[in-house]
Parts: sequence; C-alpha cells; structure tokens
Amino acid sequence: MRGCRHIRPAARALRLPLCCCLALLLTACGSKKSALIDRAIDRAEVKLGLSVGRSDYFPLYLEVADWLGTPYRMGGTTRRGVDCSGFVQQIVDAAYGQKLRRTTREQMDHSGRRIARRQLREGDLVFFSTARSRRRPDHVGIYLKDGRFAHASSSRGVCLSSLDEDYWDRCFLQAVRRK
Repeated sequence: MRGCRHIRPAARALRLPLCCCLALLLTACGSKKSALIDRAIDRAEVKLGLSVGRSDYFPLYLEVADWLGTPYRMGGTTRRGVDCSGFVQQIVDAAYGQKLRRTTREQMDHSGRRIARRQLREGDLVFFSTARSRRRPDHVGIYLKDGRFAHASSSRGVCLSSLDEDYWDRCFLQAVRRK
C-alpha cells in the first residue's frame, strides 16, 4: 500500500504534522541534519522577508513560506487554490496539528480566547471586517511577528501583509489565541 492509507483512522489522527516530524527527526540526527533545517529556514526567510530566530516556532514559518503565492480560490483548501479561512485551517493543522473549523466566523467564535492586539504572538489568528458591517468577520489571517500576518488575499493569493497598513488597521476586528 502507498502512503498512509493503511493506517487506521485512530492512528492517523495521532500523526504529528509532517514539518514537526521532520524537525524532530532532523534535530535528533546530528549537525548534518540540522544544517538542512538551517538551509530550509534561510530559504523561508528570503521568501517571507522576515528573520526567523531561535525562539521562533520555525515549522509555522516553513509552512507559510511553502504556501506563498498560492492563488486565491473561494472555498479552496489546497495549494491549487485557497481562501482565507481554508489557508489558516491548513497552516494551523500542518504546523501545530490542531484542527480548526472551516469558516472565518466559526474560527473566530470557536478557536480560542479573544486577546488584545498588543498581546499578539506568532500563531494567533487575526480577524478583519472588510465589508461595511464592522461586527462580522469576513477575513482571517495568522500572525507571524513584527506586525506581519499571512493570509489568502482575493487579489494577490497567499501573501504577507502588515497590520500597520492603513487598510488592515482600519478593518481589524479582533485577535484570537488558539486553545
């Protein structure tokens, strides 16, 4: 049998995300393997335009870097096309092994506890209301660092933006720290 289809569903749920397993394996295998991680992080830093330090959760940055440039597709959840909530759902699952609900509203209401913008840490979810109604979220991203977040833009696909940009600052609704 190919892949993981032969694994029972209960065992499949226990698998760690691929990038986490790779990181654990490579860091346990000595300096040659850790050099591979360093090179992967270096490539991610270039793609993201961010410095990834030792205290950063590098699987998040590696995963986001892999998705950069993915085209936007309403309702999409794959690298062939993804929408904002599908992107966040896939990133959180791959980097943290945590399942999120599918829609922006469900992610805001059921993913964790509300936090102040000044308390943001990498991996927190950021929600926006880009429509006239300031109460309902219609866009979500995942916070990285230095005011930057990753999201699936309907015009640019998966990209990074700054919370300090006028548009995102004006549309910011709330932040959620995952459970």
